[in-house]
Formats: sequence, structure tokens, C-alpha cells
Amino acid sequence: MGEISNFIIITVLIFLSVLLDFFQEHKAEKAADSLRHSVSKQTTVIRDSNNISLPVSQIVPGDVVLLSAGDMVPADVRLLDASDLIEASNAVFMGTNVISGNAKVLIVNTGLNTAMGAIADNLTKAPPQTSFEIGTEKFGTLTEAKIKSEKHVNPNGEKSLRVLELAYLKSFRINQSF
Repeated sequence: MGEISNFIIITVLIFLSVLLDFFQEHKAEKAADSLRHSVSKQTTVIRDSNNISLPVSQIVPGDVVLLSAGDMVPADVRLLDASDLIEASNAVFMGTNVISGNAKVLIVNTGLNTAMGAIADNLTKAPPQTSFEIGTEKFGTLTEAKIKSEKHVNPNGEKSLRVLELAYLKSFRINQSF
């Protein structure tokens, strides 16, 4: 009777682990999508002495961009010229909102090479496995290996599903010592 209750408990724990993993993955994907959409804007770039409005996705390191109040900084930048702009240093990071003033900035890093890009990249990566997940993987591997190593034939040499059942149940007793 204890083997059946162990089986049920382990099955429920594995199911809950898979369910939790699904929801965490879904939440991380939504956060990454939200982040991607929040930075898909237009910006004013100076190219060949002309001011051009371009999608943020088309700017490259070395471009000079004009920013004014209400703009979001399209990449990691270095300030070239600023008026009425409050800044702590000459570096401003992607995603920062310009509250007041104007600035001419040099694009230093874009996309995943920015500080914000590194955060977005980390959101899409799988989190490290928990001790529980590592344990359930080892348990499954040990059980599978034990069942494969058993012969699934009865004493007469005939295939028998009962032998497979017994080998599976026996593996629970073996793994309880871990």
C-alpha cells in the first residue's frame, strides 16, 4: 500500500513542478514581449547632415541621435551636447526617459548589447534547476535504467507485463534509500 501512495505523491509533485514551470515560462515570455514592444519606437538620427526619423531597430553604434523632452533613449549612449538636461554622467542607458531639455548623443551599444538588452536576454533564459527538479530527474533516470536492466519474461521465457510491473515497483524500493 505504501508503494502506491509513494507513486501518487511523486506523480502529484511532478505534475505540480511541470505546472509551475509552465506558468513561470509563460510569465517570463510575456515580460520579454512587453519589454520588446516598449522599445520599438522612432528616433531622430543625424546622417549625412540630415535629420532622419528612423525606427530604433535601424540605429547602429556610431549614429548621432537627437533627443528632447518626452523621448525614450533608444540605446546606450554618450552625451555629446545637452541643454537643460539633468544627468549624473555623460552616459545614459536605453529605456531612460528624457524629462526635460534636449541632447545630442552618440550611440554606443544597441539591442542585446545594451544594459536593458542584457536584462531582456536574462528574462528569456531558462532559470537554473531547483534541487527538486534535479532530484526528480535523477529518480526518473534511475527508475528507467533499473527497468531496462530487468528481463521482462516469466520463468518460462515468455514475455510478461507482470514482470515489468514488478520491476517498476521494485525500483521504488531501491530509490527510497537515496
